[in-house]
Amino acid sequence: MLKNKVVFFSFIIFLSTIFIAVFNYKVDSLKVFHIEDYMMLRDIPNNLLPFYIHQYKNKKNDTLLMGYSEPVSCFYNVNNKIFFNGLTLTKSAYNFMYNHLEEYLKLHKETKKVIFILSYNGFFYDQSEEISDYNYYKALLYFLFSTDITSKNIDKILKNNLIQDKNKNKTITPVKETQHNHRLYILPYLVPHFSTHDKKDFYNNVMNNLKSWEKIIKLLKEKNIDYEIIIPPYNALYLTIIKDKGCYNYVNIIKKFLVEKADVVHDFAFVNRITSIDITSPDNCWYFSPDHPNSFFGNKLLIFLFFRQYADKNLYMELNKNNIDKQLKKQEDLFNDYIKRKKPYIDNYLKELSKVNPVDYKIYINEDKMLNGIIQDNDLLKYHTENFSKRNFD
Repeated sequence: MLKNKVVFFSFIIFLSTIFIAVFNYKVDSLKVFHIEDYMMLRDIPNNLLPFYIHQYKNKKNDTLLMGYSEPVSCFYNVNNKIFFNGLTLTKSAYNFMYNHLEEYLKLHKETKKVIFILSYNGFFYDQSEEISDYNYYKALLYFLFSTDITSKNIDKILKNNLIQDKNKNKTITPVKETQHNHRLYILPYLVPHFSTHDKKDFYNNVMNNLKSWEKIIKLLKEKNIDYEIIIPPYNALYLTIIKDKGCYNYVNIIKKFLVEKADVVHDFAFVNRITSIDITSPDNCWYFSPDHPNSFFGNKLLIFLFFRQYADKNLYMELNKNNIDKQLKKQEDLFNDYIKRKKPYIDNYLKELSKVNPVDYKIYINEDKMLNGIIQDNDLLKYHTENFSKRNFD
């Protein structure tokens, strides 16, 4: 009798386990098994990201794009799989990027070029976090059987939506209201990650992350793989936040180091007619937040990366060994002039950031201007992408 009960309960446990695995596979809220391209979601633990690389090793492309949240905001509605495979990280130092790049290149021998969309935040993360030994089958078991994944999948079904990010500082909240052709977005309390550290941490973290960049560049040179480093079009307001937190001097240290090691860096983050736009103005059609340009700028980046003869040369500066000091001085002058011109606007924003419970900050997205710009760029991209779709990566 006891033996029959043991057999019965063992059978129930077995069926439950199978049900959980099938349930997690079908719902797949993190798109582990049903992702369409390489552009990663933002909720994947970095030590499990190699699972995706193995899962989608047959998705061939000769170009890889790597970054953090910046390329996600730029290319969120762009058919990027025509142009590149994308790997995005979250809340991690650049040693993780090196490890994921190394893993990716083992499986993608067709890779000819790697594009990096730089993140200033990444340089201020502590590299003391260990990268755990990666095991594909262990990761597979985790995605199929873990209670954490099961709860996320249940949450998706209950909310009939993708997983909601519980960190309110991380994303933009949904649209609150519509005003004619303007949509009003609410920006949560924006505090850069590095604001939680003291100034002693700044130096050590930046130096350690630059060493990881040295390894990244060395790896690509050894494999004869071309690469390009892009500083994304941060709004000038974001640079004032960095300055306010005592980190701005590290921006130039980072640029000089990368130019020294990589020869050329293309910088879209200097003050110009677009990066200096007031993101709280109804004329804003470029930014979701000070550090996240939208796909209007994403299309501009695609044109620059793949059809450079049509790129707007006023949107970027080329930094190289011959001009780095001159260009940085020019950028410094433009930034100081911006601070003088926009002082009331900047002071008001920084005042909100200093509050313990700041009021939600309003950002307007002029959808008509944004969509018209995207459509025009899409027409140009569509006209010139026929050869991209015919590329052979064997």
